[in-house]
Amino acid sequence: MAVIMKSPPLTVGPELWRNRSMREIQLGQTVVRNSDKNCDIGRSLDIVPQIRDVLATLSNDEIRKYMREVRVIVAKLRESLLETNEEIKALTRGKEALERTLEHTRKDIQLNKDSRLVRITRPPVEKDRDGADDLLDAEYTHLLNCKKSLEVQLRSVQQHLQCLENIRKRTFACLQERSRVLDLLCHSLSAVLRPEK
Repeated sequence: MAVIMKSPPLTVGPELWRNRSMREIQLGQTVVRNSDKNCDIGRSLDIVPQIRDVLATLSNDEIRKYMREVRVIVAKLRESLLETNEEIKALTRGKEALERTLEHTRKDIQLNKDSRLVRITRPPVEKDRDGADDLLDAEYTHLLNCKKSLEVQLRSVQQHLQCLENIRKRTFACLQERSRVLDLLCHSLSAVLRPEK
């Protein structure tokens, strides 16, 4: 078992110099500890960094809330655009049916006029008015009323289609704008989250 002997501390200069240096080092350590303690106390009492953190958290919460709301709006706009397109398709089919019916009514009116002309050019013995003439007159009046009614309906459908087309354009423009907002927010978030790119 080896005995370790303590050697006297090595000194570089006189003992007075060493004691003074040690006191200065201890005083410096005390000043540093007090300074650190005061900085910690100052940080706990200073509200500016806390306000900054709170505001950053609130801003991030508002951004998330806004993004959620924009996503909901984009979804509703897409749904509205689809509904508008379906309405336009249905009205277009109805308009085509009205146009076909109106064309048939016009043909029926022309046929009625031709039939009445044939009845006028009958031989003098058969020129007396009979029930067929009355039926042709009643049919002509009915066909004219139907034609007017169909024309009014067709104008109404055309105006409605124009209105729906304007709505579709405005909805599409708004949808594009909101989609660009989502794209910008996604790009800005990815730039913050992955700054190396």
